[in-house]
Amino acid sequence: MTAGGGDSVVEVDLEGMAHGGAAFGRAADGRVVFVGGGLPGESAAVVLTDVHERFAHGILSALPDPPSPDRLAGAAPCPHFGAWPARGRSPAGACGGCQWQHVRYDAQLRFKADVLRDTLRRIGGIADPPVRPTLGMPDPWRYRNQIRVRSGPTGLGFVAADDHTVVAIDACPIAHPAVDALRAALDADLPPGTEVTLRAGLATGDRMIVFHAPEDAVDWIEVEIDASVVLARPDGRVDVAAGRPFLVEAVEDHIFVIPPTAFFQVNTAMAAVLVEQVRQACPAHGGTLIDLYSGVGLFAVRLAERFREVFAVEDNPASVAAAVDNAAGLDHVTLLEADAAEGLAHLALGADVVVADPPRAGLSADVVRLLKQHPPDTIIYVSCEPSTLARDVRQLVSGGWSLVGCQPVDMFPQTYHVESVSVLRRA
Repeated sequence: MTAGGGDSVVEVDLEGMAHGGAAFGRAADGRVVFVGGGLPGESAAVVLTDVHERFAHGILSALPDPPSPDRLAGAAPCPHFGAWPARGRSPAGACGGCQWQHVRYDAQLRFKADVLRDTLRRIGGIADPPVRPTLGMPDPWRYRNQIRVRSGPTGLGFVAADDHTVVAIDACPIAHPAVDALRAALDADLPPGTEVTLRAGLATGDRMIVFHAPEDAVDWIEVEIDASVVLARPDGRVDVAAGRPFLVEAVEDHIFVIPPTAFFQVNTAMAAVLVEQVRQACPAHGGTLIDLYSGVGLFAVRLAERFREVFAVEDNPASVAAAVDNAAGLDHVTLLEADAAEGLAHLALGADVVVADPPRAGLSADVVRLLKQHPPDTIIYVSCEPSTLARDVRQLVSGGWSLVGCQPVDMFPQTYHVESVSVLRRA
């Protein structure tokens, strides 16, 4: 219900940071205003761009004076990020991959914990959410083990801040050098809009290029670097042009085979931190573990030594096939190719611990219902989306669990995205 916008300018005292990367405050009429590029504590002149009855979105008219002490002085480390307020005025010219390169890293960590706490309070109904300080990285740059680029008019690049223009890039400072080298070494004749995933095993040196396109869309490929090259077709089939149909990575010194289109954490160093946080929430010696949305088996494999019996449930056939290799020698680990609800219904047992690492959509209503029917003592919920985490926590608390801890883990420095490990226990 858009009521207007355009050149309207209002003064807004910014109070906090919202999930999505914008700061928020209230205009004189009481309407909540979300401001890209603003920071809590700043008084900002804001150009309203999208006005609704109870809220509005806007961009900075000028840099706040004085700026927040959490705002980095000078230009952002990446020239493709741009600078505020120009980034807000011309989003088609700025890379959309990062949102917070203008924010001090200690403040990024604080904001992520604040967002989790606020979301669990508002949506989850938790009066005093037990959110701990965010675990960050010693060096919050050059961490990504994969990036996805798109073919544009001037070459491969990232989607701009306007969500559709392609911005050609010279380098990406959050991509690991092994990944950025793949981008620089790739030369191919690609139709506009073709997407390419560049992946690297940071602990192994393995590298892979994945083209997401029909076979006849790629006329020629030249790669001046040692890497596997595969074509991922729209129907799910994968053709190997060079090398192997999988990437090899290691977490906590355990080797993992990863298919070209399978999910794996984009930050290898913090994936180990994530595993350790989940491990700490498990008993030293448990009976049964169910790992839902298990992917290639990261949690099931690394936690297997703690349990007498482990069931890993995943609906992606390629991920399940890789998990067979990744769990080799662990005879007490059983892999089920099924979606999470089907797997729980098939098992029909009350496990000691359930680990759930769902996509952004969170747990389905059927998964929540089945957890209530066969309640585990402990649920460890790994989330990449605070709003669906909070929604699901509310449902689980109503089913007899208590939220005893929520640990944010910074898998995505320089962005607003926040990963977390929440622990729920039965009374």
